Amino acid sequence: MKKNHKGMIVVCAVLAVAFITYFVLNIVFSPYWNSVYAPTGYLSFASMRNAESDGETVTNKQACEDIDYIIKRLNRVHPACIDGVPENVAARAEAEKAAFGETVSQYEMWRACARVLHELCDAHCIAAPSFPYNYLSGYSDMLGNGYELVSVNGASIEDIFRENSGLISYELEPWGMSTIEGLAGTKEGLKYLGIYSDELQYTFASPDGETETLTFTANDFYNLQASGTAEETSDVPYRGEIDKKDNTAILTLESCVYDMDFREFLYEFFLDIRDAGVENLIVDLRGNGGGSSQVLDELLIYLDHDKFIAPGGEWRLGPYMMKWESEEVKVTHLDDVTVFTGELYVLTSHDSFSSSTLIAETLSDNGFAKIVGEPCGNMPEGYGEIVIFQTPNAAVTFQLSTKKFLRIDSSKADQPLIPDIECKGSEALDKALEDIRK
Repeated sequence: MKKNHKGMIVVCAVLAVAFITYFVLNIVFSPYWNSVYAPTGYLSFASMRNAESDGETVTNKQACEDIDYIIKRLNRVHPACIDGVPENVAARAEAEKAAFGETVSQYEMWRACARVLHELCDAHCIAAPSFPYNYLSGYSDMLGNGYELVSVNGASIEDIFRENSGLISYELEPWGMSTIEGLAGTKEGLKYLGIYSDELQYTFASPDGETETLTFTANDFYNLQASGTAEETSDVPYRGEIDKKDNTAILTLESCVYDMDFREFLYEFFLDIRDAGVENLIVDLRGNGGGSSQVLDELLIYLDHDKFIAPGGEWRLGPYMMKWESEEVKVTHLDDVTVFTGELYVLTSHDSFSSSTLIAETLSDNGFAKIVGEPCGNMPEGYGEIVIFQTPNAAVTFQLSTKKFLRIDSSKADQPLIPDIECKGSEALDKALEDIRK
């Protein structure tokens, strides 16, 4: 009986030590500590909360606390802040606090947080409000059909960007203007930019170059959750098609979603490629805002390469930086029949971002693919692997990078990903097919 009692004490002691160790490791090292979305295996007690409307306010003291909270999180997780927050970021934070009045609105708080994060020159570090958005009906459909937003109420996208660039986190200006284009599709985004009015005139350029001006009012905006519509989302963000006429298969990835359904889809798609006998593959990353980098690993399984060079980088883990070198990685193919041995093209646009930039860079710098279109939205050598937090008072949601990625081709470390065939993103598919036909 005494032996059993002692055994239980030992087991409890071991479990207690393991729990305390796990808890301490999360507090000291985990970038996800106090984040609102912690991956499996990481500990966080924070949870997402929403403001009821965009009319809520906070006190001056609360607003200053929120800015200080962002600085505190930056100090803990961002690679650029391992030796402390850069002077320009700290100065901007103090300037924002000094400019607050007795009460601070949701929009003022959103702008202040965004201006602080803008100073990092990291397109992954952004701020967003927690109140609901109202979307402009039909807007995303027009952009999806190849229309480009030219102006709102007579102000060009370029002018709106220049006047509001301090509110946008970007590394390359085309991505900044793409962000403006996204904000212009919501009532709240227009208010954030200071261009909302009771009547709005949007001028679009069609794929054939013709311009069209449409007038909208407040009644043309809808709340996505309240309406129950799925207009702004796509059920399956990937699809494949075979064009035997041009001896080409086209894999379209609207975002980088990695799950069992995607893995099964990709296997079946490459079986279809084998059966069709086509000799060219186009991977369309235009408009892909990123997601899981595992999509790249899965794609490499089906390409006719036994190894590739992976980028190096650094991961911020509390007071330490875990570094890894660029190295050669072996690829394990599922079977011989699904390995594609033909020519590979990758289509990019100014709003190909994050993981889609990583895919294009890896395939390009390894010499596996020909890039067609526009430079991607972010620099290949830069930050990523985000973690999401909320400020304690105004509940401004903000995301920060935890990793720095180094470019595979170090001779191009300070350059964006320049396509082999450079053209407008809307023309990239035609240009790729034209090159294939040659």
